[in-house]
Amino acid sequence: MACFYSATLAWNPTGVDTTIRMEPSGQVIVFTGQTPMGQGVERVLQQICAAGLTMPDDDVTVVHGDTHACPYTAYGSGGSRGTGIGGSAVMLAAGRIREKLCLIGAHLLGTDPEAVELSQGGVQVLGDAARRVSIAQVARAAYLAHNLPTGMEPGIDARASFDPATLAITYGVALARVEVDRETGLVDIRQIVFGHDCGRQINPALVEGQVVGGIVQGIGAALYEGLDHDAAGQPLTRCMRDYPLPFAADVPPITLVHLETPSPFFPNGAKGVGESGTIPIPAAIANAIRDALGDSAAELVNRLPIRPENLLQP
Repeated sequence: MACFYSATLAWNPTGVDTTIRMEPSGQVIVFTGQTPMGQGVERVLQQICAAGLTMPDDDVTVVHGDTHACPYTAYGSGGSRGTGIGGSAVMLAAGRIREKLCLIGAHLLGTDPEAVELSQGGVQVLGDAARRVSIAQVARAAYLAHNLPTGMEPGIDARASFDPATLAITYGVALARVEVDRETGLVDIRQIVFGHDCGRQINPALVEGQVVGGIVQGIGAALYEGLDHDAAGQPLTRCMRDYPLPFAADVPPITLVHLETPSPFFPNGAKGVGESGTIPIPAAIANAIRDALGDSAAELVNRLPIRPENLLQP
């Protein structure tokens, strides 16, 4: 068993900037300084923006990696800066877009801004769904600028930056059950149980994918992957043939336990999840091997990777 705490500390200038622009058609473009690394953060930002504007996900496009169009972000995708910090910046910018939509919508409907709400892709009068204008109608009016509230600038765009004031803590526990062949030193991982709390899960499928992928990476670090050198310091690991990785057959049944305690420091309640699968797994596997072989094996499992030849040492 192994427990872990993954802390992310952010301070100036490590916040994340986001710009959101609504086109005359009502379509939305999110420009972010985040750089997706395969974890699906662009999909999460799309979901957060769409939810904030009560519109279909497909009406939102996320642009990233374009240094000409996207706002500068001093720190890319690291720690909690994907969903927690980057997502919160999108949430704040979408809130400003929402406010302007309601102001223009109320003007078009001939009522006070306090008497309308943004709901299901349109601005409607509270308690009277028949009095309604679509987001597309509001966006068109914003750009034509023929009928806007007094003093309002044409167009609909907003920029927001979010920099958390303190730590975001992701915590959890990992358990590994292994069998060790005393004659060959081979380790067979029979089961992994992993429980964690990464705050609010915007996209549970992506969270699960990251955690399972991290667990497999942790298995590789524990039993297979290593950069070996000879006595003279010359590398013995020179190609992927010399660098074994776990195969699908090496992955045991994995049981996940998800808890959600929203972070009070991020508007969307999310925390980082990228490190969660990788941090505790090698320690849990090493502890399980020591438990199987007894305390005498303590010196055999104090460095990674734990290979069969290590466990066969007299």
